[in-house]
Amino acid sequence: MKYIVTIVLMTLTVVLVNAQTKYKNVGKIGEYKADWALVTLNNKLGFINEDGKEVVKPSYDKIGLFGEYKPEWALVTLNNKLGFIDEQGKEVVKPTYDKIGLFSELKADWTLVQIGKKLGFINDKGEEVVKPIYDLIGQFDEFKADWALVELDKKLGFINDKGQVVVKPIYDVIGHFGEIKADWTQVELNKKIGFINDKGEEVVKPSYDIIGQFGEFKANWILVELNKKLGFINDKGVEVVKPSYNIIGQFGEYKADWISVQIGNKLGFINDKGEEVVKPIYDAIGQFREYKTDWTQVELNKKIGFINDKGVEVVKPNYDKIGPFNEYKAEWMVTELGNKLGFINDKGEEVVKPTYNKIGQFGEFKVEWALVELDNKLGFINEQGKEIVIPTYDKIKQFGEYKEDWALVQLDNKLGFINDLGNEVVKPTYDTIEQFGEIEVDFAAVTLNGVKGFIDLNGKFIAKK
Repeated sequence: MKYIVTIVLMTLTVVLVNAQTKYKNVGKIGEYKADWALVTLNNKLGFINEDGKEVVKPSYDKIGLFGEYKPEWALVTLNNKLGFIDEQGKEVVKPTYDKIGLFSELKADWTLVQIGKKLGFINDKGEEVVKPIYDLIGQFDEFKADWALVELDKKLGFINDKGQVVVKPIYDVIGHFGEIKADWTQVELNKKIGFINDKGEEVVKPSYDIIGQFGEFKANWILVELNKKLGFINDKGVEVVKPSYNIIGQFGEYKADWISVQIGNKLGFINDKGEEVVKPIYDAIGQFREYKTDWTQVELNKKIGFINDKGVEVVKPNYDKIGPFNEYKAEWMVTELGNKLGFINDKGEEVVKPTYNKIGQFGEFKVEWALVELDNKLGFINEQGKEIVIPTYDKIKQFGEYKEDWALVQLDNKLGFINDLGNEVVKPTYDTIEQFGEIEVDFAAVTLNGVKGFIDLNGKFIAKK
């Protein structure tokens, strides 16, 4: 046994002696690798094996220990550039890089490499998976699983864990996924905001100054602002409402599927499809149901009208005041224009033009009639809005006071009668008229310029005998 050991030692000694004649320095076998020795030739380092065979040509300025960066690999330096050799003496990574990081710092099987001030990655097979072109590279999974933020010339983007550019470095700022929408992240370019999705697609071009939160106004809509004008985009990235408005209200404030919009001081509505159902032209808009279930009052230039729940202007804003339905007649509303009164119906039709100073209640004198006053003269309109007694009289008494279907009228202190058809059956010419039947059956005593007489039931004058 002692003889065999002696033979081995003699053989190694011969090998090393022979090596020393070729190389300037020969290190110890096993210092770097069990069966290798470091050798120096012309100030360059390499390796020989225990048989004296040159396994790594002396061509490197420095050689590190195996296993420092990766098992079976050793860092090598040539002309201040770094690379790797493996335990077979093969150059697995050419000395190209100024700096090489440790494996697993950013990704398990990758290490960061640097040329000049530019960063990239090599993998554990020695392949350059990401060219060193970036100024900064972030951690994988910080923004999204398998993605890492990269910066190039102060612009941001993303690479994936295969080394592919999934988002080109073109943005000034990139937010985190899930802040606004689970599969979207906000991006900023030249102070304009947009979105990219988790596939790296630009779903909303960076064109807005401010972007709100989804669900603030409508589940799948988000408020956007551009040049101090407001609009909406949806969760597909589609601009459903162009940024045109100064103010936008809330859905349901006026109508479930409508939202109020304002341009300058003018109001209108858009619906939940993004359609402008009422142009912003009104100074004020009231609540639906205040006057009629499907109507709301609108005001324009201090004049009042109505729109319906389809956005149609059913009553033009022409009136100074409008009263409620049922005040005079179930399906009518009193209107006022320049101190004159009239009526509109529940279809928005002007059934009585605003021409009267006063209008009484229907049924006060006759079931389907209402007393009207114009320039201190009295008359009647009916339930169809027709003027059946022209406002001519100073006073009108109740029907039935003298005769069931007649009413006493007065004009310039003279008395007469109208009937329930609106006809003047007795011209107002008498100074006094008594009750029918008071003196003589079916006759009423009258006086005319001091002359006494009678009128019959047909209104005919009969002189007193």
